[in-house]
Amino acid sequence: IHPIYNIKILMIKRELAADPTLAHENWDRFLPKFKKRNVRRRKPHKIRDAKPEDYTPFPPAQLPRKVDIQLETGEYHMSQAAKASQKREEKEAAAREAHEARKAAHADKFKAPKEARGHARGAPAAAAAASSGAGSVLDMAKKLKSKKSARAVEDE
Repeated sequence: IHPIYNIKILMIKRELAADPTLAHENWDRFLPKFKKRNVRRRKPHKIRDAKPEDYTPFPPAQLPRKVDIQLETGEYHMSQAAKASQKREEKEAAAREAHEARKAAHADKFKAPKEARGHARGAPAAAAAASSGAGSVLDMAKKLKSKKSARAVEDE
């Protein structure tokens, strides 16, 4: 609360004390009520380490211009048609690579899944049923029945 509000409260109390009818009553109904608000505090400044960085009086090396790069690669002296054909070939090469990657990803969808080890071809039907989960379902049913009977014993 700002200090000016405390001064206002003191002034109101002085007026109420001067009134003889209200001198012996509770003054809370006349005094202002302030809601408590969570005001964000200012974050303290971070103190950085004052380490002197390596000072070099010389500026960094100048980066080459676009024309300089073209001169180095030999592209500067090429004709417009040669530049266009080179650009087209680069695009076609990138498109071929992307096509091959998509084709390989599409082919992966059609690969056969790996078979579980330990079962030879022509194995008995019981082994096939166990691998498909029929045996595990029976085991789960037995476990559930034993848990249910254990709960019934606990409830009694």
